[in-house]
Amino acid sequence: MKRVYSQVTVAQGEQGFSVLLDQKALRSPGRRQLCLPTEAMARAIALEWDSQGDQIDPAGLTAR
Repeated sequence: MKRVYSQVTVAQGEQGFSVLLDQKALRSPGRRQLCLPTEAMARAIALEWDSQGDQIDPAGLTAR
């Protein structure tokens, strides 16, 4: 799958922390906004998304 975003950030909201791809919240396959309880978790996921090259490798987006 081609990477279509250029910037990955983390933002704090009322429900917790979110990962943003070009200022749009990352969503689950069920289209729900991904909200994480800690900033560290959100930053870890953001790092995985940011480390993807021109092509997104779903296998490279795994829980550690």
